[in-house]
Amino acid sequence: VRVDTAFLWMLGRNDARAALPEMEECTPVQESITYLDNYFQYWPYWGGLFKLHLLGGDVQAAEEIARQKFSADKWYGPYVASYLHCAKGECPQAEASSSQILVWGPAAENIELLYFLARCQLGQGRLDEAAQSLRRLQALHDHLTLGTPYYPKSLLLLGEVYEQKGEARLAAQSYERLLDLWRGGDADLPDLMTARARLAKLAVAARQG
Repeated sequence: VRVDTAFLWMLGRNDARAALPEMEECTPVQESITYLDNYFQYWPYWGGLFKLHLLGGDVQAAEEIARQKFSADKWYGPYVASYLHCAKGECPQAEASSSQILVWGPAAENIELLYFLARCQLGQGRLDEAAQSLRRLQALHDHLTLGTPYYPKSLLLLGEVYEQKGEARLAAQSYERLLDLWRGGDADLPDLMTARARLAKLAVAARQG
């Protein structure tokens, strides 16, 4: 529950300072979350903390968790390597290390990795690859029975990609999908505010164009 709450703070409110204390509430029981004794909670907890540090920009803290808690020969090994490459802006290495797991890995985990990969690709100006990663993420999401906060994040990011590609109509559609998805959400959610502002800017540009 703490992990889920932390991700809602990080992905819903873009607030790393509020997210990490939620994880720290689990400190008293961390020693019991071992690969042998708590297999089904191991990756959700330690992998969750690892990804929260990456989302918050603390690559060093994430690398320390990876060094202490993760083994390259476990199923999550390629994920850890790929996430770290993404966070460091090493897109080709991330694409190489994730190529196989994005075929056979679980959809829920691949959605998260594709978001990290798209952010990396966008940051490197690889717009076509970023768009492809985000569309692949959204296709995986369509087959899930439960939602994921990475889906609405992908709509905002895809809109940004399309804007940079000069495809204003597709960018507007992506922002509109986010606004429709979160039409009942808090008005001050950062991503909603960003989507509204970008959509308004596109509308002004269209009228002036």
